[in-house]
Amino acid sequence: MAEGSGQENTVAKTKKKQKSKMDFDSIYEQLQEENSVFIDNKEFWTRKGNSQKYTCTLCNISVQISSNMKLVKTVLLNHIEDKYHRKRYDNYMSNRKSKDDDKFQEQIPKLQVNDDTCNNKNNEDNVVSDVKCFRETEINKCVVTEDKDEMLKKAFEGIDIVKHLGKVYKELEEINPVTNSSKKFIKKGKEDIHYFCTLCEESILNSINSNKLKYNLWVHINSENHIKKLPNFSKIQRDFNLKIETLFKNLPSSLKGDLKYFEMGSVFRFVKCTLCDTAVSENAHRFENHIRGEEHVEKRKIISSGIGSFDQEPLSERNRKVFRKLIAQIEDKFKKDIKYIQIGKIPGYVICRLCASVVLPTQFYVQSHFERPNHVKNRNQDDQSKHKVEVNLENLMSSLPNDLKDYNIFEENSSCITCRRCNESLPATSYDLYCHIMKERQKYL
Repeated sequence: MAEGSGQENTVAKTKKKQKSKMDFDSIYEQLQEENSVFIDNKEFWTRKGNSQKYTCTLCNISVQISSNMKLVKTVLLNHIEDKYHRKRYDNYMSNRKSKDDDKFQEQIPKLQVNDDTCNNKNNEDNVVSDVKCFRETEINKCVVTEDKDEMLKKAFEGIDIVKHLGKVYKELEEINPVTNSSKKFIKKGKEDIHYFCTLCEESILNSINSNKLKYNLWVHINSENHIKKLPNFSKIQRDFNLKIETLFKNLPSSLKGDLKYFEMGSVFRFVKCTLCDTAVSENAHRFENHIRGEEHVEKRKIISSGIGSFDQEPLSERNRKVFRKLIAQIEDKFKKDIKYIQIGKIPGYVICRLCASVVLPTQFYVQSHFERPNHVKNRNQDDQSKHKVEVNLENLMSSLPNDLKDYNIFEENSSCITCRRCNESLPATSYDLYCHIMKERQKYL
């Protein structure tokens, strides 16, 4: 019976994959008939794995295939007619038609999965379906670099990129097992504006500002995707399990059944309570306070009774409410530091992006963090560099295509812009703003 069910699932997945391909092809054929601009762009759209997304390999922008065909067609048209795509397309075609055409043909990637690309001299494996890797390796080789990249390159002239990485990496928390395990995988990128994680095949944005680079490194090496790929992940998991078991040894036997509700957290020194969908400190006292807390006890009763499930507010909205409540409690003398505090993935912690560290989400702990010598030093460094970057959100928004100009969910910071919807910080450039808006739009297709 199980075998038959497995075969049915396989057939269903195959049909779904074929249907998605047919839907995309049929949509694109209609668009080619309606608008000639689509005729020369089909080759740049590729599918990543078994997902329902098709990605423009020139711009690294994805389109989610959905039942709303009209909306999908609109998004495709807007992207292909956009000036950023046209510029990349023109550069691509210009290079292909250059005098050195024969040599360049060896470097142009064939947009098919598992083909070797860009004249792989070191016999390394290239996976064209990995769009993040594609942008790092193929786009940089096959498309003339954007003006933005040229400006960033000049900023790194005279700087030893390898030493810069080593100096900043030493500032990361060494006690975190992920820090030491990840160091050997972070290398100098093909361009000075990026470092490259060879484990994940992803780029990490460089910055002359040591605090910003430290934060970029911290975010990547502590991501769930990166941690699970580490060779010593099984040991990290075993150490975590041992730590949880130790915490429960000090609790009454009546509470030990709650062990099943806890798993590895998204940040170091925190575990995740799946019952409350929140992060809990590994500190024995705080851990016990959570298990004995009113919210946890009430939810445990509902689950144990078997009479139904409890209603829980969507995680993102609940997280924002907790964050806003915390910020409202911060004293006026610390208001200048609030901009450095970022919401966590789940309630239970916040992040100081200036120090690349996690802080308990209470008024006392956040304000205590603001007073620490290391934070004060980092803030002073950030204040000194303010005059070097002027952020004008109005000018950035005015440079976007007309259909995106009203999509203003951003706020200015000292040297970047922040999306109020996802609380992600972006470089203050039109290109990064455009890419982020397109990424946000895909979530609702």
